[in-house]
Amino acid sequence: TLFLLEGVSMYLSKYEVETILGVCSTNRVPGSSIIFDFTFPEVIDGSSEFPVAAIWRQKAAEGGEPLTFGINNEDLQKLLSRNGFCNVQIVDHSYLNEKYFISLGDSRKSTPLLSIASATL
Repeated sequence: TLFLLEGVSMYLSKYEVETILGVCSTNRVPGSSIIFDFTFPEVIDGSSEFPVAAIWRQKAAEGGEPLTFGINNEDLQKLLSRNGFCNVQIVDHSYLNEKYFISLGDSRKSTPLLSIASATL
């Protein structure tokens, strides 16, 4: 089973994220995996160095879906481990740009406000 949570975690509470991870863990079969994107605490609390973070927060709030959950890589590793996940891999915008956007020049780049995590159960 592949659990895919694209564009979800940043709009949930920490409790809701943990609940989803628990549901995935409970309903897994051997070889199951999860992939999801996430943002960081500094995006949520307004201390991000990237001006686009403030724009994202504002637009999300105006749309009735405020950003509520951000986590750093170390805490994410712990959260996944507590919920039975292993083989955690986290890739950031630099990796994504180097791996997937190399032929597109400067016109498209991955945002520094998100990273992608994958793990197995």
